[in-house]
Amino acid sequence: RHLDSCALLHIPPAIGQLDSLRTLNLGYNLLEDLPAEICALPALRSLFVNNNRLASLVRSIPEHRPARKGQPAGALLQPEAIGSLKQLEFLYADNNRLGAVPASIVELFRLRTLWLHANPVRKLPREMKALAHLESVRIDSDTTDTD
Repeated sequence: RHLDSCALLHIPPAIGQLDSLRTLNLGYNLLEDLPAEICALPALRSLFVNNNRLASLVRSIPEHRPARKGQPAGALLQPEAIGSLKQLEFLYADNNRLGAVPASIVELFRLRTLWLHANPVRKLPREMKALAHLESVRIDSDTTDTD
């Protein structure tokens, strides 16, 4: 679904119910946070959250989610749940307010493209070296430090 350039301020938690969603384009909005339920989208391959006002990739407060096949009801989504998007190949998060890259990003084993330029990111997780399929990374030249 394409919800880009809609001046959106919030995304409803019900987004997490779209089990077959493969591409989610939320770019060019006014989003300051993303609901943790986005991290429960099992088929998501492409996530566009560029050109927003995001300080983190998901809300920092864990939230309960409904029961899913093989998962108990009420399981918690952790603050760095972005790593639960096991099918994610493309993450465009450029032009936001991201100050850090969550360590759980190293769990995105299929990640091929990661765009983080135009963010105040100063450090990258050292373990990112393990992302064997990563082909394209865009960061600002002053983002050189690793944890």
